[in-house]
Amino acid sequence: MLAPQQRQFLEEELSRRHFCRLLTKLHAIEGLTDPTTWDVETDRGRTKFQVKNEEDIRRVAGCRVLLVDTHGIRYLIPDYRKLDAGSRRLLERYI
Repeated sequence: MLAPQQRQFLEEELSRRHFCRLLTKLHAIEGLTDPTTWDVETDRGRTKFQVKNEEDIRRVAGCRVLLVDTHGIRYLIPDYRKLDAGSRRLLERYI
């Protein structure tokens, strides 16, 4: 059992490191050729990142989609079917 301060510190450190960010909305994908720049909304707010090539965008376990940016940061879409229509339309080309 951890003391409350230790637990809070540990949770903050873990949240900044190895866990996937949950991607909740796609605003835009820029670039017709690789690399592409993605403007997205995540569980940590809006951000932009680059994806090196289409191999860094993978469907995994049914309706889940995993993206890896050029820095190795992973973004997870738990169920692409639950995205809004505009986001699904942007994502269709890549899955």
